[in-house]
Amino acid sequence: MRNRILHTLLVGVLVAECDRRQPPAVFRYPSTGLAIRIERTPMHAFLAEYRRTLVVDREGREVVRRVMFSDSGGYSRVNVYHVGTSDLLLLSAFDAYLVNSSDGSVRELDRLHVTPNGGYLGAFSSDEARRWRFVPASEAPELSIEPRGG
Repeated sequence: MRNRILHTLLVGVLVAECDRRQPPAVFRYPSTGLAIRIERTPMHAFLAEYRRTLVVDREGREVVRRVMFSDSGGYSRVNVYHVGTSDLLLLSAFDAYLVNSSDGSVRELDRLHVTPNGGYLGAFSSDEARRWRFVPASEAPELSIEPRGG
């Protein structure tokens, strides 16, 4: 009986830990009324694995919510580029999105055929203090994002 109670408590703690959301990282695009955020939710109680969600707000109202490729360890970073006249390219190891700044719409692109172009604005990433946030280009240089593994 005691083991069953301990087991139930342990499972409850693990489930609660896996469902814990972290504060989202937010990029505000000046003069467009857009705010782009990437939310991360832990998938595992002990490992750095996350479900990622891309959310676009326009003038304080959510216009797009899209599930991104999950981060199974080391792939959360998303670089942001200014492309064309005012659109944004969001590029991670396994997905790419084009955000239309005029209406906030999002188009998924084939990651295998997308190369970074345009001006680098910054990245959604963990900083030195391990906080998930948008790190502007003025604070950290552009890092290449490529799938790796062995």
